[in-house]
Amino acid sequence: MRTAEDRRVSKPEETGEPRRGDCLHSIIIPAYGASDTLEWCLEGVEEHSCGLEPEVTVVVSGDEAGSRELADRFRDVRFVLAGERLYSGQARNVGAGVSSGRYLVFLDADCRPCEGWLAAIESARCLGYDAICGAQENHDPGSAPGTAEYLISHATYSPAVPAHLIARETAGSANLCVSRDLFDRCGGFPGTERANDYLFSRALHSLGVDIRFEPRSRVVHRNAATAAEHMAGQRMRGYSNAMARFRSGAEASSIRGFAPLAFALFPVRAYRLAKLCIRVRPGSPAEMLRATPLAVAGLLAWTWGFYEAAREYRRSGFEEEPRLPSGWEGYETLNGG
Repeated sequence: MRTAEDRRVSKPEETGEPRRGDCLHSIIIPAYGASDTLEWCLEGVEEHSCGLEPEVTVVVSGDEAGSRELADRFRDVRFVLAGERLYSGQARNVGAGVSSGRYLVFLDADCRPCEGWLAAIESARCLGYDAICGAQENHDPGSAPGTAEYLISHATYSPAVPAHLIARETAGSANLCVSRDLFDRCGGFPGTERANDYLFSRALHSLGVDIRFEPRSRVVHRNAATAAEHMAGQRMRGYSNAMARFRSGAEASSIRGFAPLAFALFPVRAYRLAKLCIRVRPGSPAEMLRATPLAVAGLLAWTWGFYEAAREYRRSGFEEEPRLPSGWEGYETLNGG
């Protein structure tokens, strides 16, 4: 069994990576296939981090198209070019390993911060919270697929939801801040393809950490552009969620013993979604009406993915990629000095 020391993500001084000096906030953005949104994301970071002077690191994996041009434009942003496909948790761990902040702020490349985003995180931190989950707004309210995806996957983090402590739930990694100490005690994010934020949240809960949901820290989230993209994404989310739950022994993990039980999750999730929509109203009535058929179809796709995972888990179990890929210290770094 690996010890906590074995799991700890290395810090810059331990890897020989150049560092810019200790800072309070390190913003870490994993970017895979994000050439269409990364510039938009970084513009938001630049605009809404004024006065707090965070360190910003983008970890680009897979397609590096446009990264060098962006590095020339955003000279204060460190770009780490992995040259290989990394899962989002792995990319976040690499970013943490080359960053020097006492607080790590994780942001997805398809999200753009809103006014007061980082200041609200800092306010919550000053209240004594070392793990803070921010809110996500729907960037595509006029799109039925985009709204459907938002309702299923992100409306839990609507800014209309009051501030509260997240208990046994997932703190979304698209807008999340944790102290360096907590991050290292958890061993960083698991190396799973998806649902690594679920497993990371469970690790935080196991340490007795109170995760604060802070609705004033807002980002807008781009969602599926087409019905096909929405359906495929929900199927993959259901599959990944199941594998993560089976691995962790969480609720619903008993389904791994009898896969058809997965279909009982559909009415449960549909009820929770309807209850959430009534409570927080994450869209206008017209938007909700257009998105409802696709949301129902997406829930079915999610359930089918969960069922597929249950069948596969019985045959082959669960394989997890390493938290940090071998050779990550040698990735090319732009603006790293």
